[in-house]
Amino acid sequence: MAAQKIAGISYLGDFRMTFGENPRKIRNIVEGNYDAFRAVYRRKLQNSSFVSPSIHDKSTLVANTADADARLELLRSLPSNVVERLGPIERLAEQPQTKKRVQKAVSSIVHRYSRTQSIKGIVTAGGVKTVVYVAQKLQRTYFKRR
Repeated sequence: MAAQKIAGISYLGDFRMTFGENPRKIRNIVEGNYDAFRAVYRRKLQNSSFVSPSIHDKSTLVANTADADARLELLRSLPSNVVERLGPIERLAEQPQTKKRVQKAVSSIVHRYSRTQSIKGIVTAGGVKTVVYVAQKLQRTYFKRR
């Protein structure tokens, strides 16, 4: 589902997702806000040259990621801090590992900010509250009763 992929970008590299976080967090976000995701992204996707309707179902959109020109257009639409980490995007658009390179760039940005947010949270809440909070998250995630 495209909405889950879009929402998941925000969590690429977020170290908090590796422990104590609900593994269904992204799905829950999308399911709870699907109409809003659709309203925000549907028109943008329909009007882009790198997405076209499926031949089997016109209401389903299919990404054209095999075309280097389409990938270049996508790369040019990325935020500047992501593009800076990728190097020359013209060459990258022609390479098969474009997706992995973009994921790595986004992941490194998200990781840095998630770590900073966590440190600020610890300082703001204090050590005891932080330990209690982490323990509760771990218990909900790993030790919940079935």
